[in-house]
Amino acid sequence: MAKQSYQSYWSREIARAVLQSKVNKQVTIQEISEDTYILPEDIVSTLLQMGVLGTTRMDGSKVVAKDAVRDWLRMSKIDARLPIAEDGWLSPEEIMESKRVRSRATREREDKEEEDGPDEENQDVEDQSNTMVEG
Repeated sequence: MAKQSYQSYWSREIARAVLQSKVNKQVTIQEISEDTYILPEDIVSTLLQMGVLGTTRMDGSKVVAKDAVRDWLRMSKIDARLPIAEDGWLSPEEIMESKRVRSRATREREDKEEEDGPDEENQDVEDQSNTMVEG
């Protein structure tokens, strides 16, 4: 069961690595391993399970064809895109700025609450709490 879960994950990662590779038609197992940090033997078993393991070159390296991976994705109806856009990640500078903005917004909200008193929703909760304690 665990191996099947891993192969499901690996198949997407391997497909993504193959399709994003800078080489034109075929990618070696070693290149995939370097891009994904998946062990070569796990890549081979996953490619066999996917039915896309290609030929062996004269130098002994096994390869997989991009076209075969594209066909597999299409037939399997699997989306190999990243679940989070790469530009969706924040840089350390953006994180710090976000924290500053949130801190400023929190301070402004707290200042407004001090001026206006607690909002009605919080007042209802406080009234209910007081009723429960009294009753």
